[in-house]
Amino acid sequence: MLIIFEIFQIDDGVFTKVVIIIFLAEAIFIPNPNATSEDDGLILASVTDTRPDVKDYLLFIDARNMTEVARASFDEEIPFHSHVCAIHA
Repeated sequence: MLIIFEIFQIDDGVFTKVVIIIFLAEAIFIPNPNATSEDDGLILASVTDTRPDVKDYLLFIDARNMTEVARASFDEEIPFHSHVCAIHA
């Protein structure tokens, strides 16, 4: 999924348009092993940010209320065409 934000910020009275382009890869649901409801778990998705000074990251979202729980940044880029691969043990 491609997401484009256009943000206007003010620095010293000057308006600047900042365009942020991110690619959100296929998300995966990780159920809570002690779940009490169907949506009790986390949604995990990798995010590729095209800005040169921002690191790509994994985004962890609480599936019950769709709020961000955490994110883990990487020094290396995450290819925006990445797909989820689940391995059952």
